[in-house]
Amino acid sequence: MRTTLRALASSIRARFVLFAVSAEMLGVLLGCQPKQTASEEAVFQQSQRLFETYLEGDAASAKQSLEKEIELLENGRVPLYMPRQATVLFAECSRLYALEKRLGNDTSAELALIKARYWNLRRYEADGNLTTNKLDELRSFTPEKILKTIDASDKLHTQGKGPRYNRPK
Repeated sequence: MRTTLRALASSIRARFVLFAVSAEMLGVLLGCQPKQTASEEAVFQQSQRLFETYLEGDAASAKQSLEKEIELLENGRVPLYMPRQATVLFAECSRLYALEKRLGNDTSAELALIKARYWNLRRYEADGNLTTNKLDELRSFTPEKILKTIDASDKLHTQGKGPRYNRPK
């Protein structure tokens, strides 16, 4: 009985965290930005297609699509709305970190983690003043938390399966 209650409580906590993170990202992505230009929206549509390739590709194509998406969003010719750009780049660099870590590419994983932390900082800066609470929240994104958050997000986008490269064989 206790084990069942603990499992239920753990499941509820995990769903709440996933909801909170998803709601925060969704708010930035959809509700808190000025009207987009057609060219900016085209960039994010291309980014979405690359994300979908990541979800359905093997490890090599998932990595390639993440790298292309990061390149597109970091070095595009179209100015992007910073909060949305930073949020998406934080997520995609975090995904690249998770993928590289799972492949055993520790140096590449560390580099992706540094970029994820950079874009997470930019995400917080875009919100305005970095208060003590926001700084503590920023620091809470440990590699372990990033992996859990990305896994939960990927499962949300794939009806619980996760990205193809990381599914049990």
